[in-house]
Amino acid sequence: MKKKKYLYIIASVFILLIVSCESKIIKTFNLLENLDSIPPKLKYIESNSPYSIEIEFDERLNLKEKTHLIIDNKEKTNYKVNKNKITYYQNEKMIPGEKHYIKLKVEDLNGNSTFIESFVFTKNTDMADILISEVSTKGTSKNCDKVEIVVTKSGSLAGIVVSDGFNNNYNDRCVLPDVYANEGDFYVISFKNQEDDDMFISENKKGLSSNNGCVLLLDSPSYNAKVIDCIIYSNKKSENCEGFASEKTLETAKSLSNIGLWEKAYPLSETAINSTYETSTRTINRKYIKDYFFIDSNSNNDFYITVTRGDTFGYINTKDEYLID
Repeated sequence: MKKKKYLYIIASVFILLIVSCESKIIKTFNLLENLDSIPPKLKYIESNSPYSIEIEFDERLNLKEKTHLIIDNKEKTNYKVNKNKITYYQNEKMIPGEKHYIKLKVEDLNGNSTFIESFVFTKNTDMADILISEVSTKGTSKNCDKVEIVVTKSGSLAGIVVSDGFNNNYNDRCVLPDVYANEGDFYVISFKNQEDDDMFISENKKGLSSNNGCVLLLDSPSYNAKVIDCIIYSNKKSENCEGFASEKTLETAKSLSNIGLWEKAYPLSETAINSTYETSTRTINRKYIKDYFFIDSNSNNDFYITVTRGDTFGYINTKDEYLID
């Protein structure tokens, strides 16, 4: 019996020591937390309507009196500060897809301040539904790299991005203007130096990657844009980067596959549209059944290579496929 009591006393003392140690750790952590010297970090800036812009930080902000907001070189006062968010609002509708430049100074509850310079695009709340309908990646000086989109539901094109990668990982893109598009309309984007009144022109005119690449439609130029549609193509000849020859292309293709907008496989290029037989007039076309009912199963089965001189940019696709001997 004495031995059992002795063990019980030792166990009790050990428990008290653990509780004591935990108490000291908690106090130390709280003490460090009260000595915060890290300024607020920006999480995102986005337009959530044609009348407002929302800005969020990683911690609670000080009062509005400690905040300074400038939009398009004009100081603003019509905004609210609520916890870690700033919401700017105005009565007049901003143009959908329009780019706004922002300068902002904020302060956290401990007086640590941050100054940021950034931009945001006005949200398009009446966006058309569109798909990629034709692509040329092996263009010439007379017949350049192009992407055609088809409108499957009427609406505005404002702020829609046609790009060869995501907004933080692309070589060239075109941000479409505020044009009202009707169902069945076709629009063509040039990715090279070809000037044409019937085409939109990409920002850098760099052209598309000839053999291995991706083409994306994004709902805005913002960092957190959603993918509307995409294609992945490859000649499947490279031994590097799962057949894409470029780590950048592979990274984009994996991202599209991971969000369910393209088939998964290893190597991933096995699921890509085969670009081997594509030329400047043998283009990548999307299949359709009749009228403007296009097939969209997020796979290479949706597309085919046309016959020579089968390019139909601006018009309904030819159904004549290039047949391999």
